[in-house]
Amino acid sequence: MGPGLQLSESGGGVPVTRGWPWAGRRRSAVVLPEGRLKDDAPVICRTLQGRYGREPQQRRAFTLLELLLSLVIVSLLLALVFPVFQSARRRSRMAICTARLRQLGLAYSLYVADYGRYPSPLQVVKQVDDRRVLQCPADVSRTPGQSASSYSFRSVLPPTWERYWELPDVHSQVVLAVCSHHLEQSIGRRGETRTLSAPRYPYKLALRAGGGVGQVHVNQIREIAAPGDRPTIARIYPGEPAYEQSLLTRTDLQADRDR
Repeated sequence: MGPGLQLSESGGGVPVTRGWPWAGRRRSAVVLPEGRLKDDAPVICRTLQGRYGREPQQRRAFTLLELLLSLVIVSLLLALVFPVFQSARRRSRMAICTARLRQLGLAYSLYVADYGRYPSPLQVVKQVDDRRVLQCPADVSRTPGQSASSYSFRSVLPPTWERYWELPDVHSQVVLAVCSHHLEQSIGRRGETRTLSAPRYPYKLALRAGGGVGQVHVNQIREIAAPGDRPTIARIYPGEPAYEQSLLTRTDLQADRDR
């Protein structure tokens, strides 16, 4: 040992970390008067390496397996959450559409109170000041402010095939307007023919003459051939007076077309 160096085997030294040849022993190094550490003394405490001489650990990067596992977990969570958001979005749109159909029903009621009869679809459209009431939020083909409406207004009623605004009285369960934009059907092409996929949500919103708005399953809607020079198909909804009197259901009508 050189002069001026004090090295103790025990006592007030700092514990040596693992991996050192002198692990488990306590030693202390004293700086020489020249400000240098003696070469044969163990370097235990350095200012930049920490209080006990621990060297900085390198950060371990993610492995490929960990990244793939994280991606799989995130994908599973998205697959679970996405249907919930889609269902909430559908319910929100249907709530807005129901409120707008009820406003149209109020317009019908006000017209009946003033004139004693039901208005025609054109008169209803003209009576509405806010054009957004005529637009369904699920109808992406139209923009708010357009004169056209997203809803389908009925004009004649089976089985008499008379215009309902010319009748003295209309049954409260007669459907006046229908919204078909919540079916969630995708449009495809088969050659030059456009085809519609099966509805993922098979319900339509129907506005009754009494002012009520409700959902109607597409399988409950019956179709009947309307008389005239050009044969057309009229739809009859559950609850209407002519619903039980309809002769052709959707299945029977399709079979009649295939013949």
